[in-house]
Amino acid sequence: TINWLQHVANAGLLNRIFVDEGHVVLTDSHYRENLKRLCLLSTINAPIIVLSATVSPLSQDDLVCEIGLDPASVQLVRSPCTSPLSIRYEVMRVDRGTVTEATIACIRNELLLREDERGIVFFTSIADGLNFSSLTGIPLVYAKPECDRKAILENWKDGEWLAGTSCLGQGIDKPNIRFVVHHGAPFSESQFIQESGRAGRDGKPSISRII
Repeated sequence: TINWLQHVANAGLLNRIFVDEGHVVLTDSHYRENLKRLCLLSTINAPIIVLSATVSPLSQDDLVCEIGLDPASVQLVRSPCTSPLSIRYEVMRVDRGTVTEATIACIRNELLLREDERGIVFFTSIADGLNFSSLTGIPLVYAKPECDRKAILENWKDGEWLAGTSCLGQGIDKPNIRFVVHHGAPFSESQFIQESGRAGRDGKPSISRII
């Protein structure tokens, strides 16, 4: 594939290479081995553009290194967020061992979806997510071969909740996600920003809650 890309680039048919959600190179490469091969793109004779909304100034040099770019040739462009802040951030403290129970009560009794709204519950553990799914009937999206992510997302309708691990925290761009609930604290600030940012994309008041 790299040889083919180089051939296309040498023929003048490849103007540039885009890498979207570039931060996953830093956050997900421990279980997505192919991400480590992105450094091969630096051997292609074409400009590389890496896009991300959550790479911090402290980690941008690490990202450049991981992708194999020459720091002296990198041009950094940062833009302020122009979207209105429509998400209210909340933390709900519960006793240890009752997080699943509290999460179910939360979505059934308090964060009630209207017919034109959706909600997501995020998990840091597949086991916790599957347990929640078995108790509620809400499907779980996770990064294992037995999970049919495409079918689950196609069947997800307005007025319904969906559960997922961090693999669901990117690429979901539904404007009417009103509530995002975290079953326990996320692994990192970057992960939390990605996942909570699924909510309120239509500009309407929304809630991100960590239980």
